[in-house]
Amino acid sequence: MKEFLIFETSVYLKKLWFYALLAATGAVGLYIGSSLSMMSSPDVSKYAPYSITIMVGFLGLITILFTTLTAAQMLLREQEARFSLILYTSPLQKRHYLASRFLVVLGVSILYLFVLNLGFTIGQQLSSPKGSSFQAWWYLQPFLLFVVPNTLFCTSAVCTVAWLTKNKPLVYVAGLFIYIGYMVMLIFSGSPLLVRGMPVSAEAMQISALFDPFGLSAFFQQTNVWSVTQRNSELIQLTGFMLENRALYIVVSCGLLALSMITFTFSVDEKRRGGAKSKSDNAAGDNAVHISIYQRLEPAVDSFLYHLRTLVSLTALNSRTVLKSTPFLLIALGLGFYVSMEIYGEIEKGIRLPERYATTALMVNVILENFPYLCLPALLFYSNELVWRSRNARFSVIEDATPVSESVQMLAAWLALGAIVLVLTGWMIAAGIIFQIGYRYPHIDWVLYLHLYFFAALPLVCSAGVAVAVQRFIPNKYVGLVAALLVMVISTTSLGKLFGMTHPLTRFTAAFGGELSEMNGWGDYARVFAWKMLFGAALTLLLVVLVGIRTSVRQTLRKPLPVLGLASLLSLTVFTAWYVANNLALPNNDAELTKQQLYEQQYRHFQYLPQPVITDVQTTVELFPSRTSYHVSGTYTLCNKSNEAIDSILIGFNNETGGIAGILRVGEAEYKLSSCNTAIYLRKPLLPSETATLEFSFAYAWNGFRRHQSFNAIVENGAFMRISRYFPQIGYQSENEITDEKERTQRNLGKITPQTVLDAPREMNHFINLDMTISTDSNQTAIGVGETVKEWQASGRNFVQYKTSAPIPFRFGISSAEYTIQKMAHKGISIEVYYHPAHHENVQHLIENAKHTLDYCQKNFGASPFRTIRFAEVSAFTRGFNATAYPATIFMAENVTFHANLKGDKQQDVINELAGHELSHEWWGNSQISPDDREGAAMLTETLAMYTELMLVKKMYGEKRVQENVRLHHGLYLNERGFQPEQALIATQSQNTHQHYSKGLVVMYELCEMIGEEAVNKALRNFWQKHSYPSSAPVSTDFLVELYAVSNPKYHAAIDDFFKRITTFDFSIHAASVKKIGTSYEVQLDISADKFYEDGMGKRTKAAFNDSLDIEFTLEGETIHIARLPVTDNCIKTTVKVPRKPVTIEIDPRMRFLHSSTNDILTRL
Repeated sequence: MKEFLIFETSVYLKKLWFYALLAATGAVGLYIGSSLSMMSSPDVSKYAPYSITIMVGFLGLITILFTTLTAAQMLLREQEARFSLILYTSPLQKRHYLASRFLVVLGVSILYLFVLNLGFTIGQQLSSPKGSSFQAWWYLQPFLLFVVPNTLFCTSAVCTVAWLTKNKPLVYVAGLFIYIGYMVMLIFSGSPLLVRGMPVSAEAMQISALFDPFGLSAFFQQTNVWSVTQRNSELIQLTGFMLENRALYIVVSCGLLALSMITFTFSVDEKRRGGAKSKSDNAAGDNAVHISIYQRLEPAVDSFLYHLRTLVSLTALNSRTVLKSTPFLLIALGLGFYVSMEIYGEIEKGIRLPERYATTALMVNVILENFPYLCLPALLFYSNELVWRSRNARFSVIEDATPVSESVQMLAAWLALGAIVLVLTGWMIAAGIIFQIGYRYPHIDWVLYLHLYFFAALPLVCSAGVAVAVQRFIPNKYVGLVAALLVMVISTTSLGKLFGMTHPLTRFTAAFGGELSEMNGWGDYARVFAWKMLFGAALTLLLVVLVGIRTSVRQTLRKPLPVLGLASLLSLTVFTAWYVANNLALPNNDAELTKQQLYEQQYRHFQYLPQPVITDVQTTVELFPSRTSYHVSGTYTLCNKSNEAIDSILIGFNNETGGIAGILRVGEAEYKLSSCNTAIYLRKPLLPSETATLEFSFAYAWNGFRRHQSFNAIVENGAFMRISRYFPQIGYQSENEITDEKERTQRNLGKITPQTVLDAPREMNHFINLDMTISTDSNQTAIGVGETVKEWQASGRNFVQYKTSAPIPFRFGISSAEYTIQKMAHKGISIEVYYHPAHHENVQHLIENAKHTLDYCQKNFGASPFRTIRFAEVSAFTRGFNATAYPATIFMAENVTFHANLKGDKQQDVINELAGHELSHEWWGNSQISPDDREGAAMLTETLAMYTELMLVKKMYGEKRVQENVRLHHGLYLNERGFQPEQALIATQSQNTHQHYSKGLVVMYELCEMIGEEAVNKALRNFWQKHSYPSSAPVSTDFLVELYAVSNPKYHAAIDDFFKRITTFDFSIHAASVKKIGTSYEVQLDISADKFYEDGMGKRTKAAFNDSLDIEFTLEGETIHIARLPVTDNCIKTTVKVPRKPVTIEIDPRMRFLHSSTNDILTRL
């Protein structure tokens, strides 16, 4: 065996390309380590063991690629060289032969991954902060724990397939199926890798942790509730599910190898090698009489017709070879299965969201997102097979002696690959149609499906052409394969940035990267994509032609037609490249940072100077959706509400706007504005209570080359703009500062402006009176905020005027679309829904839920400030929210919950939640209660809206649904809290959304359970009455004052625990025994109940817990018995009598306390 191993190893060590590939792998690792990180939290360092483990674990997934390529090259080498018959007759021992091959594949694959991780380690150290120490074990442990076992598993799998089938194409298919199978397994197991921030049940997480073949789910299961401190300092432990998972897949790998050892034989399939005919065939052949009539042919080998016929013949031959092969059938089934699972996942959406309607747009988006990248490995494999098929069969000598040109051979291979793409695209379309019919939404848009041939298939065809050209150009089969892989990665994905190729034109074969909107279609991005594909197709064809004629350049250039064709193709390539590059607006991060730096250096002193406030806004907004642009003009009334004279005013416009113009009038003086930021020094100071006016105008436009902004999406249909963000701002805006600490240090900017602390001096509410006139295209309706004054048509445009009946915060948005409108009056309030005509299913239900919300809020909190409440749907070109509330208007995204199938399996009424949450913002945060931007402000808006939403769920669906929502948000909170420092709820910061949304809901529920819904609502009503406009801006402690006033003093300490501290609880059952006493049962319990105060970074301090705890017994017959037991010195030791035999025991089933873990406190008896 030693000799076999040395020989097999030397095969690699003698090849120059092997060392080149190692060097390239190390360079990629170096770049990744120095530049990339998978951690989005700034508080968990990219150099922390948690971050390093994630990066090494995910880099280890590349083992699928390395093991597949190495095995395909190594394992069937003799069969490919027609040497099998000779080798198998030699005195080989099977175990030595297989073991040596396996060890070489395993060793080479691990070597590649070791070099990759070594480069990653060096890259991290080169970019690490000065003075930081190098911890080698932080890098070595995840390599040994994840990379080595995962490579063992993948090597065992592909070797088993190779030796059982002795079919090289199936080795590549095996690698593809490992990836597809892994993704499908993650979907079905509810792995935290794929749930996109959604909580996973403890049971689902444990299943995923045990069966994830690459171990990453076990890692996330173990670290799920780690604190920031733990993530920055602790390594994962080889215990629990991590140990079981690693042991399981080592055993599976050994089992696969044992299967190979048992089943492998030194034999050659007669069919595969074209064995001898049977005797009867021979006899028939001997007796047959063959009469052949020969005639002389004079082939016109230089004629166009000859080359055309040859091309058709070769293309048909290549296509049949591919499409009738078993690997292609398996690839098609695998792709269909994977994409089907992705479609299923998008429709079902998981535990948080309800089932979505199976629209054609949904099908197209899922296919477009997944299919192109899954199809690339198949194209890479088949391009290699078609290019090298003749040479592998030792037929190339005969083929090269024919008049068939290399260009025709290349073109035939390319067209055959194109046929693969077309067939697979049609298969994906069929899968989408099947889902639409299966989910009873047969509104099939055939045109949208056909678009896939342009947005997905055409780029894939271009990728196929590039792969053929590269592999035809490089004379070594495997070097060409790797080179083609690198070129395809660079030209189709953003991974080209690893090699410094950041220009979009380098991704000339990438599929369409946008999203199809049912309201707005593809938008202007379709036009831009067409230009990009014209360049990509021209460049691909040029590469194919140049490679095809490289051996006959002189002969080709002597003919006028080929020269003209080449010149035309080159001209088209250059022109399209110039056109695209000339129109692209590439981001210049350094220039943007310099703008921010100059803004801060020039104007930060205005932060401490008094500035006038805006009291009245009169504006006209002209929307041009068909031109994706708008123009704004308006007038501010400014008032000095400070006690000091103002001698300078800073006025700023958004950097994205153009056509800026303005005139500031202060008394008799006028000051002109023409730039984004202007500091105006007044000739005569503006005295307290005096006013000034600002007249201004600006414009905004975008196109597909320059891309749109999500919250400034003026699109053809379904436009939405947070337009107030783009109006001129008065005074210094700290949000324009550079936030990256490293960048600030390099630019000598000092400390960033901190968020206002909770106990800072209060500010007055600065509300405005808004008078807005909006015009839009004649086929659309414009939606604004406030009450509708009038609507009219003029000059082929639609106009509408909105005016607020009472002052509102400086926050307003607008939309425009071809709306269908449904209205209904309810107790003097008009409820209006503006929606896309095809999205009518939930409109009536939304109106009904809006009624319930209005009734609840007006009964418990106070009268609605508006006579109109409108809901307006906006296109998917706006991202970042499900819905967002403005005074009197709520805008809803088309692709989140508004168009959800409420009659699906889970019966989740997200429309009720949407109406309850967003409409309650008319009380909390958008028109009456408007806290200033300080710690805890989000508690007074989002937490109170979450509470209102929950109470409406309780009213509509009962306590069971409430419990489900509380557990859901408890899981969301625990999933996110370990990635940034935590604050008490009254001091929550705006970026910590999991606190004021999810924890806020849980805490308000616990508060309601403690003092009652009626008392909580009384406190909220009192808070609303005392602190709504024109009172000073409230702070979070004002709500606590009202809670103290309506609750028994014995609850005040608990209220402080809810809001002023970070308080968590750990419960566990140490012992539980059952004893039958007559007709009843006694349960002996020993329970620990621990209470902790946390510091926000993970440090926990144990506190006394002497409350009472609910214990739920599930009895035979599925009856429930709940006992509330007193806790003494953090424990419960007692006996409980129940009428029937208990089956399970659960601690705190109603979630009265905030648990520190998602694990259910459940014990089976």
